[in-house]
Amino acid sequence: MNIPGVPESIKKPGFYFAITSQRSGGLIANAQKAVILAPKIAAGTGVAGNIYDAYDQADAAKYCGYGSVGHLLAKRALSVNRYMFLQLMIVADAGAAVAGTCHVVVTGTATKAGVLSVNIGDQTVDVAFATGDLHTAISAALEDLISPGVGETILYPALPVTAVDTAGNVLLTSKNKGAYVNDIKVSATVTESAGITVVVNDGADPVTHLSGGATNPTLDGVGGPLEKLFNAGHTIIINPYNDEASIKDVDAHVKAVGGPLEKRWAKACFGYTDASGTSSAFTTLCGNVNSKETCGVYFPGIKTPSFELAAVHGALWAAKEDPALPIDGTTILALDIPANPNDYLKGTVIETILANGGCPYEVGPGNVARVVRDIMTYVSNADGVADISPFDTTITDVGHYAGKYFLTVISSKFSGTNKKFIRSRTPKAVKSVLLVAAKEMETAEFIQDVDSSYK
Repeated sequence: MNIPGVPESIKKPGFYFAITSQRSGGLIANAQKAVILAPKIAAGTGVAGNIYDAYDQADAAKYCGYGSVGHLLAKRALSVNRYMFLQLMIVADAGAAVAGTCHVVVTGTATKAGVLSVNIGDQTVDVAFATGDLHTAISAALEDLISPGVGETILYPALPVTAVDTAGNVLLTSKNKGAYVNDIKVSATVTESAGITVVVNDGADPVTHLSGGATNPTLDGVGGPLEKLFNAGHTIIINPYNDEASIKDVDAHVKAVGGPLEKRWAKACFGYTDASGTSSAFTTLCGNVNSKETCGVYFPGIKTPSFELAAVHGALWAAKEDPALPIDGTTILALDIPANPNDYLKGTVIETILANGGCPYEVGPGNVARVVRDIMTYVSNADGVADISPFDTTITDVGHYAGKYFLTVISSKFSGTNKKFIRSRTPKAVKSVLLVAAKEMETAEFIQDVDSSYK
């Protein structure tokens, strides 16, 4: 018998003991480690390319800046899963990036008291006014609430925009810069509206979200965020960018870290709403991504920006340690639903989205958001042959778990450098150990038909 630390050539009789895990068994834990690609603003203390822990939204606000997209992503994720292991990879906006803007134009004189409500994403800024108030006074008050001066009380620290008022025309400008900020919706209403009107436009035409934002950062460059993440061991990457180039860069990253030499399996998700594009544009995007490691989530009609939708889905993933347990049908209280029932996804649209590799959300019983079916964007193989069934995320999860478990078992059973351990690494012995491990996973209902499929 070989005992670690005791030479086989020892001659002296005695009792020798060693603690070893080489004969241990049982399934391994499957804790999830999530990271957000977290865009920062100048006020954030985090350094681009560095990773920071986010135990609460205050951490994200510190490192990314209040009202930054990075702050909003962490705030949303932790509202869905407050106990998730969450880190932030700080991302600086591109040097040539352009901010998104829109105008909130207030006109008239109030003939009775009322409230001007401006929705920015899923946050609402309310301005009360009295009979006789001029539109210029109301717009000035709106500016003060969104962008309070030095020493003034900050009532809305998480707003992703700043405001500048010019005689009733309030210009909203995103704090972050890039095409992704265009997904921030803006709308305005007036209650008891006699005498006061409000419109949201781009300076000329009515709009429902910010516009003009351009140029997302490069993620895969030398010294870029994905290179800095390569050895960090995250299992979930929350991607706020839903342009095809950025999605494919993140997808290439998770494929690389989960390759046969690296063996650090991971998956990624991105979000998409009607502010991002149509359902047809979304399914085309999913088909172009076509990956077993990347999920695209679609929920039109909501006020929440698409990048926060990605944070919601990543947080749901992080709560699930059983790789075979789907999140299909999971309800999300920390997410709004479409205000207009006409925006609810219909059955035929849902089927089309699923058939083309998209993961749709819907409004479930009790008027709460829920996952329809959690699938990856994979729709066809390398030869272009279509897969007729959706590729459920659990397939990816079980594959990743099996890889980690097999690796753990092999490392445990056949570690060591002496000749006896080296000789024990025969194909037959390794196969026997892997079959035992596979049977354990079959008992846990992670996989099935081990005897007929794997022997």
